Amino acid sequence: MLAELVDGEVIVRRKESRFPGDEEFMFRHALLREGAYEMLTETDRVLGHRLAAAFLEERGASDPAMLAEHLERGLDLPRAGSFYLRAAEQALRGSDPDAAIARARRGLECGAPDAVHLSLLGVLSEVHAWRSEWDQAFLYLDEAQRLLTPGSMPWVRTVPAKMTADIHLGRLDELMTTVRTLQAVELSPEGVASAAFALAAGSYYAAQLGEFRLADALTRRVREVTEPVAERDPVARGWLQTALAFHEAWRDGDLWTGLCMAEAARASFVQAGYWRGSIVGQVAIGMNALLLGDLRRAERELGETMPAGEELGPVSWLRTFLCIEVQIDLGALDRARAETGRMLGVGLERRTPLQQGFARWALASLLRREGDLEAAEREALAAIELLASFPLEQVGAKALLSSILLAAGRAADALATAREVASAHERWSAPGYKSTLAELVHAEALHAAGDRERASAVIAGARERLLARAEALPAAHRPSFLDIPENARVLDLSRQWLRAAS
Repeated sequence: MLAELVDGEVIVRRKESRFPGDEEFMFRHALLREGAYEMLTETDRVLGHRLAAAFLEERGASDPAMLAEHLERGLDLPRAGSFYLRAAEQALRGSDPDAAIARARRGLECGAPDAVHLSLLGVLSEVHAWRSEWDQAFLYLDEAQRLLTPGSMPWVRTVPAKMTADIHLGRLDELMTTVRTLQAVELSPEGVASAAFALAAGSYYAAQLGEFRLADALTRRVREVTEPVAERDPVARGWLQTALAFHEAWRDGDLWTGLCMAEAARASFVQAGYWRGSIVGQVAIGMNALLLGDLRRAERELGETMPAGEELGPVSWLRTFLCIEVQIDLGALDRARAETGRMLGVGLERRTPLQQGFARWALASLLRREGDLEAAEREALAAIELLASFPLEQVGAKALLSSILLAAGRAADALATAREVASAHERWSAPGYKSTLAELVHAEALHAAGDRERASAVIAGARERLLARAEALPAAHRPSFLDIPENARVLDLSRQWLRAAS
């Protein structure tokens, strides 16, 4: 029969079969395939799709979307929903969020079992949160949160989206409740990669809120959950390495370890074919490179992530802000201004206060560089207000404001702001972001206000910490690190003031 169909040019042999040891045939033309399909009775079609699904499963077919479609057309809807979940997760790990949404919705339409239904809600809430599409994310989160048990696999799937939504709405108490529950609850042993992602996101947000002890605990929990499977699960391993890339830079100021962890994270995600994770890892590389003074590498790494657009959730805002910082440091002020305007426009369009805060912080830095101190102060104050939900970032914006006030000759105002920043760093016992700039401005404000003894003590402490961090770096990275403007200024002032004191 097959030979006759081949001779009649109805079907043709494929040159290579997808299944070793089997011959594979295909219709010569799509119209022939569709005509043959229409000749089947509905009962035969259902049976044919079920047989096709069984055959493909037996042969180890790796395309869950194809299996899901056969099972759906074969009216095996519960199993179709399970395969649509796998297909949606596959698309989410790749670079096709539209496919992830379409497949997850098809899975819900199949009336999947409760656990699968809840996991599909988790996928939908996650992809919409990555895209900052809050109305859709809330739609699925609200349904899921009513039904989920903390610690269960479906609950873990929704946690990153829930935390991001709470940040967006300024619901910090709810965010902290979720983070603390995540830290304490017994997690389902299945889906370690999802648990690692949730814990890494929790650590990131806890640090942003200045809750470094909680960030420490969450980072330790990521390690506990991930290390037993790290060798065989590159996604789980990648999220652990991502958590460490940010944590080491912000918590301990260990920029070299942060860079190494970021590079390892990107490699792990690339191995897994997880596009979005690899981009997040690359942002972490760019951030650590910038903080190490390697501006050209930071420019390259961050620039390569820009085509991802707003598909990285809050990491998108951090990425764009870092890109602008690099451009300002390189003197590419026109490019910095254009990117800042675009970022602010997106934040206003999407009604995202935090994105607007990052943009106004960047604009204040640009205006400070251009010497427009009045406008720079205005933008810095706006950024501080918008970043109220992110104390870690807000303190960085306050350090910039202090430098602006100092440049404007308002030493008393600059000192008051610098003291707020110093108090936050003392409370955290962590460097956070741009801690050396904060110490430098504090010392200069003290000096300008006439408290030279205290100014010398602050600059001496900053110098000691700066040199200790430099000593921990590979020798090749020390010169560029010490040449960062605020770092070089700390060393220069400490020499000047030491000579003046003697």
